[in-house]
Amino acid sequence: MPTYRPPRAAATVPSALPPRPKVLLVDINVLGIGSAGLLCREFDAEWPVVLATSDTDWLQALRGNVAWHSPSNGRHVTEVDLGDTSLIKDGPFLSTDHYVRAKALAGDAVDGIDGVIGIGLKTAAKILREYDAIETLWASHDSGAVIRGVALRRAAGPDYRDTYRRNLQLIDWRRAPPLPGNHVVTGAPGNLARYASLCYDWGLVHEPCALAEDASGIVRDAVERTLAAATRRVSAS
Repeated sequence: MPTYRPPRAAATVPSALPPRPKVLLVDINVLGIGSAGLLCREFDAEWPVVLATSDTDWLQALRGNVAWHSPSNGRHVTEVDLGDTSLIKDGPFLSTDHYVRAKALAGDAVDGIDGVIGIGLKTAAKILREYDAIETLWASHDSGAVIRGVALRRAAGPDYRDTYRRNLQLIDWRRAPPLPGNHVVTGAPGNLARYASLCYDWGLVHEPCALAEDASGIVRDAVERTLAAATRRVSAS
């Protein structure tokens, strides 16, 4: 998509930077963090998984055994937290599907994805809570029902329906075409001195010391939180 992340056009990226996936894989291996790469399938193992990222797009991957943890601010979110607006702004969200569809309606300015004009994520989430599905709102409009509010009429009318469908293809990971391949699991003892050296070699001088010192504690704390949430869920059932 030519307009994807327009502020990050290829011409603005220094050619000397190494490919980001390569940097990340080397980083986590040298830090001693085990990793699992899964191609062409949704991860559904029973052991706890913590997604260590500040990218909220990854909230759609939440499952009973999958949690999201932001290394930048320590925020830890599990699937049962989707309705907690103190942890996830612009909610509450009823499910990961509700979150994805609200993003498709509102768009994602960070990724250069336009949505319905005048509708942000909070409003999109509210609309879908009230109508259950955007198709219900479309059907109400098409039946001649009175739709009150300029933004809601835009969402209900025909002008943005193709935009919403396109956005689902861009945002919803479940709609990605399957790819052949197998999963790979890696892990090794950490070498923080080697990690710091690699960061300096790659010009990442702002992060090595703090991350090297905090990585083990962040991962340990995130895993413990996920295990505790899973234990509470089992106890409640």
